[in-house]
Amino acid sequence: MSFEEITSLRNNIITLIKGSKIYAAINGIRSLIAEDESWDLTDELDRIETSYKYMIQYFVAGTVDNQQERILCEIVESLYAITDKVYCRISAKVSGEQYFLTQKFVVKSLEQAIEEFKNSHNNLELYGEVEAVDRQQLLNLTIAEEDKGAILFDFIWTKFPLTGSEVKDLADLFDDENVPINLKSMLVAALYLSGSKFYQEHILLLLLSLYSKHQDIGVTALCCLLILMYKYDYRVNNSQKLKNAWTLLSENETFRKDVRSIYFLLIRSRDTEKLTKRVQDEIMPEIMKISPTIINKFKGAQYIKDVDDLEGNPEWRNILENSDLSKKIEELNSIQLSGADIFMGTFSKLKSFPFFRKISNWFMPFHKGNSVVLTSFTEKEEMIKSILLNINYLCNSDKYSFCLSFGSIPKAQRDMMMSHFDAQNAAIKEMQNASLPDPCKSREDIANRFIQDLFRFMKLYSYRQEFYDPFDTTLDLKSVDLILDILTDADTLTYVGEYFMKNEHYNESIECFERIMQSYSDFDSALIQKMGFCHQCMKHYDKAIESYLKYELFNPDDLWNLRHIATCFKSHGNPQKALEYYRRAESLSPDNLSISLNIGHCFLEMGKIEEALKAYYKVDYLDNSHHRAIRPIAWCLFLIGNYESSASYYEKVLSDNPSAHDFLNIGHLNMCLHNYVVAADYYRKSITAFGNDFKTFMEHFENDKEYLTVKGIKQVEIGLILDKISYDCSI
Repeated sequence: MSFEEITSLRNNIITLIKGSKIYAAINGIRSLIAEDESWDLTDELDRIETSYKYMIQYFVAGTVDNQQERILCEIVESLYAITDKVYCRISAKVSGEQYFLTQKFVVKSLEQAIEEFKNSHNNLELYGEVEAVDRQQLLNLTIAEEDKGAILFDFIWTKFPLTGSEVKDLADLFDDENVPINLKSMLVAALYLSGSKFYQEHILLLLLSLYSKHQDIGVTALCCLLILMYKYDYRVNNSQKLKNAWTLLSENETFRKDVRSIYFLLIRSRDTEKLTKRVQDEIMPEIMKISPTIINKFKGAQYIKDVDDLEGNPEWRNILENSDLSKKIEELNSIQLSGADIFMGTFSKLKSFPFFRKISNWFMPFHKGNSVVLTSFTEKEEMIKSILLNINYLCNSDKYSFCLSFGSIPKAQRDMMMSHFDAQNAAIKEMQNASLPDPCKSREDIANRFIQDLFRFMKLYSYRQEFYDPFDTTLDLKSVDLILDILTDADTLTYVGEYFMKNEHYNESIECFERIMQSYSDFDSALIQKMGFCHQCMKHYDKAIESYLKYELFNPDDLWNLRHIATCFKSHGNPQKALEYYRRAESLSPDNLSISLNIGHCFLEMGKIEEALKAYYKVDYLDNSHHRAIRPIAWCLFLIGNYESSASYYEKVLSDNPSAHDFLNIGHLNMCLHNYVVAADYYRKSITAFGNDFKTFMEHFENDKEYLTVKGIKQVEIGLILDKISYDCSI
């Protein structure tokens, strides 16, 4: 049986257990065990099945058993566990995944791995006390310590299942104050990777214990725990130990705040790739594309150190504003201040260094004593280490990327960069001195850095497809029963719902708003309107109208609401009802030309051309510079047979960046004027503007054909002109 077939069978067994099809699941497990001839697991499965048969027998006999639910949970969990065990054994023989390959080369004893690391760490600590430290010897000892740490990481990541004594040894290791915090933090990530490969109750319990006992790594442990609880939501409910420990902690308000904070960070991470694409494709090109006018102004000017210097000169500032550069810089700053991860794209290109081939390095907290830091900077560049250490908006792996990149830069360029770091360092120190310590913000920064490190690993590591990627899921922690209570207060749901709405996750936003309205009687009526907006964006116009009309009961003169009701009716094919609401909106804002334009559109759809023209002429007269009404006016004049006036308006259209539809309409006009050569020419231009897509052109032509036949154009004439175009375009 191939690895793919084994994996498929295992997934099918898990589906059967989830669906309470225990008999079928047991038979599936037996076929999996037969592949490995694991007789110890056969005996274990026999005991489980015997217990299940007895339970069925008691149930059918009508025997009242208060322990039935608990026993069934234990049976189900045992079946999950035995499935994982046999799957792991078989996969280790046939799979080429990093997980199973690494298993073959790790040390056989956790106790040995811990002892070897401690010996290396003690050697490094003792050498650090020597007065005359040899830099190369220090580096060698540092690398030796890091290698032992990586071995310990790999053991924890690939050992399945971890025994009770091994979990105890790990707990003791985390309690040991002589073990560096950097290793502890890295090993928390190892526990996460191990738990994400195979569910292990004691890993979740250990992570929860680490949160309770260790402030320095507690938030990172909680991040890992929450993701694992989300992945295994169908199993955590079977763990009474986890339920008890969680319930006890959930009474602590700091714990509840940390859970909410991590939830916000996790849902925000979902938009990292979309934001990265936007920064790279939209914002940065505009920032880099300074107009020739600005460049000419810089010629002969004093050297410009940074964009802020440009704003010191009023003439340059005006040019910048006219070029939209200032707006793009402001937009980038706004995105960064919101806490969004804008550096994913920048540093993704710097993850090809050999350093990142080792999984543990993706989760190594940045610290000055790391071998990469020691080899990347000279003693004169010590300041850069401090700057990187104090920059909270860069995650650890990005800081190491910077170090590795900086280490490969020629000396002359490094010296030039150092002058900029002087000013940066002073600014950072000034900010630190000016701000008061904020424990909550510090904990959030730790969680954010870990989530960003995990995100980069899942998206950039060479063998990332072999790992469970939580960022490819909704990460809706509210779906986990144990976590639900903490995340469903009105403030949290409102914040999350509005975030989802802003970032176009409309289904999730509606779910949050609906939950608020079902659970809280004093909710803000604006939530109903926001639900309407989400439905409208998804083109669920019936539901959008329903929500907007409910909101109207509370706020009958809300202009925004009236306009959106009208838009929904119009989009839903009811221009008469849309006109009613546009008229109401117009009474509140009579000078709003956008409303007037839409009133014209409604009349046009209703076939009331003269009424439509009145609305369009009003817009054209009051706002002629924007040319918003010239196209509908030209079309209306064509419809009523005023070809001469229509032609004069289409002349204006041709000077206003004409579209494929504009060329099509001008072609129709010339057909009615019997200017067939001109008509054919504009039809060809329309085809070109449609990307030389004759099929698309014909779809739009067929939709308009009735307008031509009403004007007396015969079918034979239409056929001839289309064939003329076909010959000319060699279609």
